[in-house]
Amino acid sequence: MSKRILYQWVATEHMASFSPRCELIHRILGAKDLDYEVVNAKIPQDLDYLAKEFKNLHTKWHFVVLQMLEDKISGRDEIIATIDSRFPSPSLYSDNEVERSKQDFYYQWAWDTLYWHCSYVRWMEEKNKDILAEQILTGWEAHMIERAKEYVFPNMNNFFRGRRVSEHPVSVVREKLVDFFDMMNNVLAETGYFGGQKYGLADLAIFSILLSVISIDRHTQTSFKKYERLASWFNNLAYDTETAHTKNFKIDLI
Repeated sequence: MSKRILYQWVATEHMASFSPRCELIHRILGAKDLDYEVVNAKIPQDLDYLAKEFKNLHTKWHFVVLQMLEDKISGRDEIIATIDSRFPSPSLYSDNEVERSKQDFYYQWAWDTLYWHCSYVRWMEEKNKDILAEQILTGWEAHMIERAKEYVFPNMNNFFRGRRVSEHPVSVVREKLVDFFDMMNNVLAETGYFGGQKYGLADLAIFSILLSVISIDRHTQTSFKKYERLASWFNNLAYDTETAHTKNFKIDLI
């Protein structure tokens, strides 16, 4: 039995976990070449429970716990710090002070800005909702999934309340994502990575967030493929951080 167990939201067809935060932990463990096991959280077939949970997505649905020997560490950044302190090689950060500051900037930007734009397109695009329901509610009976889509999913806009993305239709947010793709493509043209001379924590975070939307939203994936450096960076990182639990999702560049 592995000495490490990752407790997470359920895997999907293209992601090791539905949650980008959990996906990030998979990729860090892959970068460190560490073996681990996975335990998926299950959501009870209870519509009232689900509705209540949706109102608390900003906290409860960011669930991720890593057990290492007798220690259970919860929370994205706490897990990252623990992994990197116990297994410092290869490092997730550059030794160069200027590069490290850039990595920190891109990491923060990834969660403060990119994450919300990707999540908005992922959740609020009508064509994605059937897929999302089946992925999140895996194991539910079909009629219960249909009731959940009618009862809970229309209230998803509560998750984005107070965020600027909620002021715009999906089409406008998707256009902003394309602007981000262009910016990231230009950054990669300079150094090949987000802040350092090799991939680090910022790259893994951006990768995990991008994966959550381009693996499900066809329009966004089509736009993404046009940025060759960005798409190649994505595919290379997918390969370099593979584990026994990650999915083999890559962008077709042909």
